[in-house]
Amino acid sequence: MAELRPCPSCARHVRSSDTTCPFCDAVVPAAETTTSTHVGRLGRAALFVAGTAIVAASATAAVGCGPDKPQPQPPPNNPNLNKPYGAPPADPIFV
Repeated sequence: MAELRPCPSCARHVRSSDTTCPFCDAVVPAAETTTSTHVGRLGRAALFVAGTAIVAASATAAVGCGPDKPQPQPPPNNPNLNKPYGAPPADPIFV
């Protein structure tokens, strides 16, 4: 991608390699060689992801089933309840 800089006359962005502005035909001085680094570009996004991961990890640890919490029990076998669509048919011996 071409490096751009503002024109001193019209303030529109021109390529660093151009000697005249294509918009106002003003003379653009030679560009200084600068190196740009993208420090902190993803800082906000990375902070959001890290915060979300910490909250999710702490919520999972707080909700996890431990020995002091009762384990869920299977529902009682009630022949009056309809089985969900696609479930295997009830065995008539055990009903």
